[in-house]
Formats: sequence, structure tokens, C-alpha cells
Amino acid sequence: MLTAGFQRRRRYISQRSNGRRFNPYNTRLRDRQVEPWNETQESKRAEREEDVPVFFPISRIKVQGCLNGDGKYRKIFETLELYQDNGLFERHDTLIQFLINKSAQKKKVDSQLVSVLKIEESATYSYRGNWERAEKMLESVINSDLMVEYSDVIKARACYLLVAHMRRNEEYRASKPNVQNIDQLFEFLDRSVHLLDSYDSPEDCAELCQTYGRVLMDCMGMDQLPFDERNVKREKAMDYLRRAMDFSNERLRERVQMKRQSYALLQIAMILLGTCLTFPPTQENHVPLNDIEEAERLLGIIKSKFGDTIPTATRMLLSKAESDLFYRQGQYQLAKERAENAYGYASRHGFNTELKTLQDRIDFYQKNLETRDQYQGFH
Repeated sequence: MLTAGFQRRRRYISQRSNGRRFNPYNTRLRDRQVEPWNETQESKRAEREEDVPVFFPISRIKVQGCLNGDGKYRKIFETLELYQDNGLFERHDTLIQFLINKSAQKKKVDSQLVSVLKIEESATYSYRGNWERAEKMLESVINSDLMVEYSDVIKARACYLLVAHMRRNEEYRASKPNVQNIDQLFEFLDRSVHLLDSYDSPEDCAELCQTYGRVLMDCMGMDQLPFDERNVKREKAMDYLRRAMDFSNERLRERVQMKRQSYALLQIAMILLGTCLTFPPTQENHVPLNDIEEAERLLGIIKSKFGDTIPTATRMLLSKAESDLFYRQGQYQLAKERAENAYGYASRHGFNTELKTLQDRIDFYQKNLETRDQYQGFH
């Protein structure tokens, strides 16, 4: 049943795109501008490339205006990003409401801007755990009869962000991934692909690829998934995340580029460290030394490339990933300290959806420290 579900999804997207300008099975990657992988990894990636869909429309309409934070919208969206990335959710919401009300007072309402602002607003409710309100806001955009320029792009953005929201929901995070809920996520992602097929919007393509990668990471945790299939999902997830970095090099604003690249590198590091499924990891979840070293290198890239410009949300996730790295290296005290740092960031800035997973890490590392101390006491 599992295999059939994924076959249905692949046939679904292939049939819809048949004969259109958008080709989801274009297999060529453009040259990367991020840190290169070693030759062995590049060779393995090239062998897999044929089976991994990628989004490179042949003839595209360039997306501009508020969707990309261009021109007169730049300052507005830079401020909203600053507030959201640093957990300043009240300021974020106040500015959004001000802008929506200001638009409503005009003779001609800017429906495109209002829709984009609703999508922005949903993210803060999602981060704070107000699942129902976030979902309703995104669904209202998806199901609306938008008669504005780039309406398909707006709906595509709402679709893939709804997937990110659904993954963030406590009920989803607390349960084992299964065919039914994973297929539901893929349906929204495939719809997003379909809506974007004629447009040149690197920012949306980067985040869409990243979200595909995250859902494939979830697939790795499915019950009764054969080891070989889990490895296929693992490699495809990393390929999508690398594609997200490829797109992030195309005309994205500096702050957005930094977020997409750092998030993708963090998620690849999580896959390599074997902590993207459940935590704590099982004893049989052995991680090769090469993977640990590669994860350490990727985390180092984030710090060296972005340094003090890393926003609070990314810094929290970096500390979380470093705690996993130190655990894999057997440095339990450092692992606990990094997890505590991440917990501090999350609690002070309102990233409530991260609190439980970080507390689980702190407790787990503390138990490892106590077990190690007891063992040393007997010898």
C-alpha cells in the first residue's frame, strides 16, 4: 500500500504536467554556488539525479511586486521578516493589521497585498501554536476567487506554507507519519507545483523545494518502510534541499537567501546525524563517522558564511543541531548546554512549537550524563 500511494502521487503530477511548459522531471542541475560536496557525494548524486523531480520551467513569467518584496514593498517585508525571525510576533501582527486597515480605507483595495499579508500573518499564529486560526487563514487564501495579478503564485505560496503549518502541528509531530497524512501533504505540494508552473519565482521555488525535502524526511519515519526505500527517501530529501539552495542564489533578497540556505544546510545536517525522525534516536541508529564530520562541516558553513547576521529563529535551530552533533560525538555535557541555549531562545521569543522537542533533548542528555557518571563510579 505504501508503494502504491507514492506511485499514485507520481502519476498524478506527471499526468497534470503533460504537455505544459512546466517539466517536473527536468533532470539537470545548474552549477551550485554554495559550498561544494566531495567527489564521492557528487558522483552518488549524479547517479540519483534522473529519479528526482526538480522545478525548472522552460518559459516563465517573472514575478514582481509584493510577492518578492520588490520596490515600494521592500521596507515593509524586510521589517516583517525581522519581526518574525526574532520572535517579535506582537509587533509583526500590529504592522500587518495596520497595513490591511490602511489598504481597506483606499478607494481601490490592494487585494494582492492583503492576500500576501494574510499568508504572512498565518505563520506567526502557527509558530505560537494557534493551529486552527493559522489553517483557516491559509485555506481562505487557497479557496478564494482572487482576481489579481499572480493569483496562482499567491495560492501556491499558501499551499506549501499550509504544509509547513500542518507539519508544525503538535498532533502531527506526536504521531508516527503514515501514508494517509503524508499523501495529504504531498497533494498540497503538488498543487503548489501546478500553480507555479508558468512563473519565474525563485523565492517560492526555493521554499517549495525545502518543504518537499522536509516531508520526505518525514517519510523516512514511516512504519514498515523497507531499509532501501528509507535510504531512497533520505537521498531525495537531501537533493531537494540542495535544489532549494540552488534557487536561493537567484535574485533573492539577502536576508531571504540567508534563511533558505541556512535552513537547508541545517536540515541536511539533521539527516546526516540521524535526528530528523524521532528523538531520542534508537541505539541501533548508527551514524557513520563521515556523516558526522560532514554535518559538522555544514554547520560550520552557516556560522562562517552568515556569522552575526543569523536571526534568532535560525540561531535557535543551529544550537539544536549542534546539540545533536555533540551527542553523536559523545560530548553529552556540550550537547545539553547547546539544547539549553536553544530552549532559552525558544522560550524567550515565543517559538512555542520547539519547546517540547528541546526539553526532550535536555532530559535525554542529562540521563546520559548520569548514566556515564554512575558507570565511572563503578570503575
